[in-house]
Amino acid sequence: SCGLESRPKSKAAGDKKSIRDVDRFYLEIAIVNSTEMGKLKVSDPPSPYFFNRMATLEGILSKLGLMIDGNVEILVQDATRGRGKEVYHELPDHTARLCDAEKEGKLHQFSYLVVVQYPGG
Repeated sequence: SCGLESRPKSKAAGDKKSIRDVDRFYLEIAIVNSTEMGKLKVSDPPSPYFFNRMATLEGILSKLGLMIDGNVEILVQDATRGRGKEVYHELPDHTARLCDAEKEGKLHQFSYLVVVQYPGG
């Protein structure tokens, strides 16, 4: 894990005026671009964010200025099964709300997400 929990929540970017503390869902997000050759390059270093618990993954992509189409993959780091290794699984349902994904055990507060953008086409 990249350790967002150890950083002050105050460093997280989000709509501080309209999202109450109790409604905030904290995530650390890295944006990665896949090149035509299949290589990955980090376009933005991991950054802490918070969103409304009712926000969808689609809405988060939109707020981050990313295209919502079949060319984006969202991966979440699985902190429980890694045993010291970085293990990720895909979140294929981009219409899922954060609160529902949390109930299903797919996400939790301070999850580390990697958003991979593939070339359009």
